Amino acid sequence: MDIKHFKKIFDQELKKYISEKLKKNPVIKKRTSLKNILDYIKDFTFSGWKRIRPYLVFLTYKAFGGKQDNEILKISMGYELLHTMALIHDDIMDKGEKRHGVLTYHKHIASLLKGPEAEHHGISQAILVWDLLFARAYECIFKKHEKIKNNNLAELAQNNFQTMVNEVILGQIIDVDIMCGKEIDNEKLEIKNHYKTGWYTFVRTMLSWALLAWVDQKTLKKIKEIWTELGLAYQIRDDLLDISASQSDKTLFSDVQDGQQTYFTNFIMANWTKMEKNLLESKMKKKLSRKEIEELKKLFENSWAIKHGKELIEKHLKNAEEKIKKIKIKEKKYINLFWKIISLLRS
Repeated sequence: MDIKHFKKIFDQELKKYISEKLKKNPVIKKRTSLKNILDYIKDFTFSGWKRIRPYLVFLTYKAFGGKQDNEILKISMGYELLHTMALIHDDIMDKGEKRHGVLTYHKHIASLLKGPEAEHHGISQAILVWDLLFARAYECIFKKHEKIKNNNLAELAQNNFQTMVNEVILGQIIDVDIMCGKEIDNEKLEIKNHYKTGWYTFVRTMLSWALLAWVDQKTLKKIKEIWTELGLAYQIRDDLLDISASQSDKTLFSDVQDGQQTYFTNFIMANWTKMEKNLLESKMKKKLSRKEIEELKKLFENSWAIKHGKELIEKHLKNAEEKIKKIKIKEKKYINLFWKIISLLRS
């Protein structure tokens, strides 16, 4: 099953789950204002997501011999709800206005309200929706799944999910801390990327389902190595897209405008002259004009930051390829899908 086919099936199940939860909530039936706020969960959650996290969950589980497809599909919904929840927080902290062409959650709620406190109440309600999604994510992961017979393995997978939650939140704390300061701390930046992207998107996600597929410790170690490489490539690629491509869901140089430190801003600050550093610093944390964006494009191109970043992405992808060739995958037909993921990260 490729990601396109998986997304179709997964979205049907997720829509069904969210609709059932909203219908069962007696508060929604009594208050139209709350119904409008909570109904937006559907618009926001289905506004163009690729479903890479639940797909990687499913792919890893099947590749290593897992058989309980329906149960894993239900559990993987918890990972997507956690992702949606994280994005609501991320958008508040980054002052985001749109994501995938729709209003961010706090902006949508603010648009429904009137008066000077609309923005504040929008943020407050969005945080509470975050809490609600958090509870639902835990419900998907921790409820009893009858077809998963081995309780010890289920507990290990659940503990891995809990560790991932802690890491994501810690990564976000570090992210805000970095945005508050002027000096770039390489160690903090590395930890933030490690927690918020590498292990969150790839490693922790994969480990849970490898555990449920009864993978041995030696193979688990190799899985960690493969997905760590892919996680690093994914983060650098994401940073690259921000400065070199126009996307429907992200403004060009949005990380710079939000004051986010990335691989590429860090490269400039660590390797270039005071003049280039001052130029970059002068553009951080402010809305950029078209002329200023063109200035930054030239800065990143002339500094070799983009060239170096592309080389590093390729290095991590090749490392992952070599490690995949050496791992024992029970279901050989899934190997091609692993290669497709690497191709996607190369594109």
